[in-house]
Amino acid sequence: MENKKRKLKAVGIFMLGFLAGGILLGGAALWNFNRFYTRQYYSQIQDVTNTAFMIRAGRTDELLKNIDSAIPGCVAAANKFGDTTAHSKERLQCFWFVQKYYDRFDVNVPAQIQPILSGLPPRPLTSCDIKKLKMKESYCNKPVKSAK
Repeated sequence: MENKKRKLKAVGIFMLGFLAGGILLGGAALWNFNRFYTRQYYSQIQDVTNTAFMIRAGRTDELLKNIDSAIPGCVAAANKFGDTTAHSKERLQCFWFVQKYYDRFDVNVPAQIQPILSGLPPRPLTSCDIKKLKMKESYCNKPVKSAK
């Protein structure tokens, strides 16, 4: 009887240790996860603020160069996320938007991302596309007023 109590006590202590370790490990993982996304959010705020600084300082040409040079790297990195075969909705919408940027402003697609963008399935018609088909000039193509 005494032997059974010892075994039961040892198993109980082991189970409590295992449970405490699991809770600590889960807490550490959650802390790192939140820290990663918090830093990403702060980085995005700084990026948007830097963009506003450059626009207000009249450095739009420099800003455009910075953005144009960043797009290919971002697209190439995002293409490696692993959902390329699934053609996730978010991936396609993002890459179609990049493709639309190069088409709309008649900018040459960088060789680095040419195979990625040319391999996309056809983009479905948007509401602006449908309106363009119905009328010559759509509100989607009207010039944007300056932010000054």
